[in-house]
Amino acid sequence: HVRAVHINEAAVVVDNLAALMKASKIVNGNTKYDVINITFVKGEYGMIPNSKGLFKADYGLLLLNGAGAKVFVQNPKKDDTTQFLTVASRGNVRINGLTIDGFNIAIENSGTLLISNSIFNNNRVDYNFKKDYGGAIVNNAKLTVFNSTFTNNYAKYGGAIYNAGTAVIIISTFSSNTGYHESNKKIDIYNYEGAVDDIIISGAKHNYMEKHPMAARKKDLIESGILLATALLAGT
Repeated sequence: HVRAVHINEAAVVVDNLAALMKASKIVNGNTKYDVINITFVKGEYGMIPNSKGLFKADYGLLLLNGAGAKVFVQNPKKDDTTQFLTVASRGNVRINGLTIDGFNIAIENSGTLLISNSIFNNNRVDYNFKKDYGGAIVNNAKLTVFNSTFTNNYAKYGGAIYNAGTAVIIISTFSSNTGYHESNKKIDIYNYEGAVDDIIISGAKHNYMEKHPMAARKKDLIESGILLATALLAGT
């Protein structure tokens, strides 16, 4: 016997700032929709800094289809805490084809996050000494990054990505990101000691720092990343 499963889905098209704010309200605090599908019309969407999060994915699947759009913070300030996205433990988010610019810890992930064909630029954190890491992404759970670019992001630890979970980074480019705590300041990715066995980097140009030396399984992990990259490409 096959039981039909009813899925509640919301579809939103973002073609101006008002539509972006409407999409934000649908996502934040959502308990109704199993899937929220947000499609951007290509363009630039500038937010006024408000020290709040644009999207808070607490439940269900959130699809952000960028189509080459750019979401950015206008005239960001060092003491502003405007974030693009936070993902809770029950959240599942997929981002494709989006540029995210000028946020403070642009994305903080505690759920499942897949990013593809996207750009992270000028995201930072440099005011909060208790949480001064991962200018573009702080990952505490499951993160996959594919064919994406990280440029001019900065934080004390890991200018682009701070990983304390499981991360797979494939065919991506990192440039001019700064982890300013270290003597070698061009640190794109910082891998927390508790996650030292759980990061796979394949075909990505980056500067990498780990809390402790990589485990002996590094070669196996990289080979697994290559297999995953092949599978992803085959499915596109």
